[in-house]
Amino acid sequence: MSPGDTEGPGRPGIGRLLLVLVLGVAGQAACRSAGTPQPQAHPGLFPEFTRSLVGQRRILRFHGQKMSVSLKIDEAARGPGQCDVAVEITAAAYAGGSARFSLRTVGQPRLEGQPRAKRGKKGPCQELPGERSLVITGLEGGSAERLAADVGRVLLTPEDYLGLHGVHFDRPAAPDPKEVGDPSLTASPAEKRLAASITVPQRRLLAIDPVYRSPNRKVHYEGEVELETVVGADGRLHQPRVVTSLGEHEERVLRVLPLWRYEPARRGDQPVAVRVREAAILRID
Repeated sequence: MSPGDTEGPGRPGIGRLLLVLVLGVAGQAACRSAGTPQPQAHPGLFPEFTRSLVGQRRILRFHGQKMSVSLKIDEAARGPGQCDVAVEITAAAYAGGSARFSLRTVGQPRLEGQPRAKRGKKGPCQELPGERSLVITGLEGGSAERLAADVGRVLLTPEDYLGLHGVHFDRPAAPDPKEVGDPSLTASPAEKRLAASITVPQRRLLAIDPVYRSPNRKVHYEGEVELETVVGADGRLHQPRVVTSLGEHEERVLRVLPLWRYEPARRGDQPVAVRVREAAILRID
């Protein structure tokens, strides 16, 4: 600061001038707010929301065979393709009404009763890129809730995916069950009694078969993986264990199991947890 800038008698300093300017701007904003209400901007809200999606696993409809997907939000319910994939969100950003995502393929959804496409058979979902980009444009924002709803029309939760296929599922997630029915010979007497009291067995609604894209493309495999797990009263899998020896690929199977959904077993009108043996199809390309 030069000597001519210092405060003195009759000479306002820079700090005082800045204070006057700030007060003047604040006064103008107050005058405007007294008339037509001005919209409040939250520049950090939407980026924070998209970042919160990183690590989540969702289902992308129609476009699973594409490495790059760009669509408008009003086109989300339509798609020329027939390839649905389960993906993990590895990066996300929002700016100017557009959300950009980096996605990793983790599996293929399979509805109960739906035939499974076999590797090597021609079909729309045979070539699955391991990584892909997704851009959603035309997002209005307005609130985090609205943005979440719009993004959820493209990257679906298991519940929304089932709903689009006419299956209603609204059971909230619950902690690991304390009481489990188990008909196996190694089960405790209490577990066997609970299993014997079940009047309606569990029914699988949605499975996700794990998919892994080998970096060098030298490994090709497709085979059944045996699981031991508990179908909880919340219709989700708890305490899963991969019985088949898979080495490093075991984690890739466990990663998709939280997306599976069931109609739980029942004892009368009461849903109960039951230990089951299940099978997933691991695909390595």
